[in-house]
Amino acid sequence: MKKVLFSALACVAFATTAFAANEVVEKETLESSPPCVVSIVVYSPDGELLELIGDTTFPEAGDPCLYYGHQLVDKVRKMYPEANLSVEIQTRY
Repeated sequence: MKKVLFSALACVAFATTAFAANEVVEKETLESSPPCVVSIVVYSPDGELLELIGDTTFPEAGDPCLYYGHQLVDKVRKMYPEANLSVEIQTRY
């Protein structure tokens, strides 16, 4: 009887440990990704790739991120006044 009870407790403990490990991994993954990422690709008027400004991060999401992205686009437009820009802003709340 003791062996059966011990085996049952061991199974429950193992299952609980497995679930706890999964939760920690997911939480670490979310915390490690930046809240705001801005990527800009600069093309010449002929469509030639001039520059890739990728994965520029900002510590806040939402409106501060959008404001930062807008400022970065203005800065790049001054550097390449005739260029075409492709802009991607990703935020995580």
